[in-house]
Amino acid sequence: MENEILEILKVLQSNMNTMQSDMKAMQSNMNTMQSDMKAMQSDMKAMKNEQKETNKSLERVQNKTDIIEVQVKENTQILKALQHSSQVHKAGMDKFNIILAREAGELKKQIKNLENRICNLEETNKLIMEMYGEHEVEIRKIRKKYV
Repeated sequence: MENEILEILKVLQSNMNTMQSDMKAMQSNMNTMQSDMKAMQSDMKAMKNEQKETNKSLERVQNKTDIIEVQVKENTQILKALQHSSQVHKAGMDKFNIILAREAGELKKQIKNLENRICNLEETNKLIMEMYGEHEVEIRKIRKKYV
């Protein structure tokens, strides 16, 4: 029976050694896991810091975008005002061109009328000169008769 007890004790000893070995492996695994978790925590902190920096950058971009958006709205209003002003100016120029064309037409009519009157005056002057010439000839004939 002693042998049996010794055998059982040996088996128990072997099992205990195996358990101790397993426990050491588990302890090693736990240490590795703790180390991995510390590395993960460190990585998480770094990621949080990077995320904060990214958020700050994004906020700066958003602020710049807001400024640009305001500027674009202002530029759009200015452009619309300039377009309206241009349309008003064009309408004024069109009105001026119509008045100018009408006045030019009237002026052409007056010039044509003056040209006709000058032509008539020239004809009248020519006729008067012819009559004057004929009268001069008649006056000379009459003078010669009496001289």
